[in-house]
Amino acid sequence: MTAKLLSCALLLSFSISAQPSSSQVTGPVLGLVVDPASRLRPVLGVPGASFLGQPISIDSSLQILAVSPHQDYVLASRTDTGDTVILTNLFDTVVSSTLTGASGIASVVLSPTGSSALLESSDGATWMVATGLPGSPTITWQTDISSLAQAPVVAAISDNGKAVLAGAPTGNGASIYLFTSGNGPVDLMDVGQLGGVAFVTHKTDALVGDSSANQVQLIQDVTGAATSGIIADATAGVASPVDLATSEDGNRIFIANSQPAGVLLLDPQLDGPLNISCDGTPTGFTRLAPNSIFSLTSPAKGLFWILEGGSANPRTVIVPPDPPSASDSSVQTQASGVKQ
Repeated sequence: MTAKLLSCALLLSFSISAQPSSSQVTGPVLGLVVDPASRLRPVLGVPGASFLGQPISIDSSLQILAVSPHQDYVLASRTDTGDTVILTNLFDTVVSSTLTGASGIASVVLSPTGSSALLESSDGATWMVATGLPGSPTITWQTDISSLAQAPVVAAISDNGKAVLAGAPTGNGASIYLFTSGNGPVDLMDVGQLGGVAFVTHKTDALVGDSSANQVQLIQDVTGAATSGIIADATAGVASPVDLATSEDGNRIFIANSQPAGVLLLDPQLDGPLNISCDGTPTGFTRLAPNSIFSLTSPAKGLFWILEGGSANPRTVIVPPDPPSASDSSVQTQASGVKQ
C-alpha cells in the first residue's frame, strides 16, 4: 500500500511558488505543519496521497508557536524583540501583525477552533488568554499558576476563552484544575495518570482521560455545575489514552490510544465504539482541517501519521517526510519500512 500511496502522490499536480514576501499554493491542501527544520509547510493532496509542499516564506526571525486548527493564522514569537506575531493570508502574501500585550511567550495552546489561545510566559508562572483570533485579537485575562505545587503538563482552553483546564501531577496521581477570569485554580477531579484533556468544540464541556484506569470522563459545564461521568472505559476500547479531541460539530469523540496504538471513535450514530488501527503510536491530536483531519504524530520527526476522522470509513494514513519524486530513493526507502 505504501508504493501505491507514493505512486498516487506522483500523479497529483500542484503549483507552488515561495518568494520573500509571497507564498502561493494551489491545489488540495490538508493543512499546515512545522517540519524538522522548524519551517512552515503545507500538506498537499488528499488523505492517503499527500506529501509536504515547499516551505511558506516567512520572516527568519520568527519562531512558530502554533498553527490555527482552521489554517487561517499562525502565532509566532519574534526572536529579536520577544513580540507575539499573528500571521494571516498564509497561502498568498503573508500579513503580519503584533498581538498587543503578549511578549515573552514560550508556548501556546489553541482552543478547538483556534478562536482563543492560552499563552504561557517564558518563566512558566503566568498564563494569558487571547480571544477574538485572528481578526480581533485581545488579551482578555491572565492568571498566576505559580501557586500549583507541580507545573501543569497538559492544558486546554475553551473556544469562548472563558475556561482553562490544566492537568498537573500530584504525589499519588494527578489533578485537573479549572482556571477562569479572576478565579482559580479550582481542583475539579483527580486521576491516576493524565491521559489528555480537551474541550468539546464550541462548548464549555470537557473531556478528561485517565491512562492508568483506561477511562475517559465528560465534564459538563465546567464553569457552572461541573458534573462528570465516565463515557468510555477499557470495555469500550480505551487503552492507555494520551490525548482527546472532538469533531467540529462536537458529535464525534476521538481517543488516542497508546497500548495498543490506535484511535477509538465514539459517535452516537454508530452502533458502538469504533477502533481505528494505526501502525504508528499516536502522541496527540493536532487538527489539520475542520473535517476531523488530525496529525497523530509529530511532523517535526519526519514521516508522520494523520487521522481521517470525518469520513464514513475513518482511517489512519502516512505522510512522507518530503515530496516524493521518481529519483528520490531516500523517501521510497524510508516509506518502504512502514507497515500498512
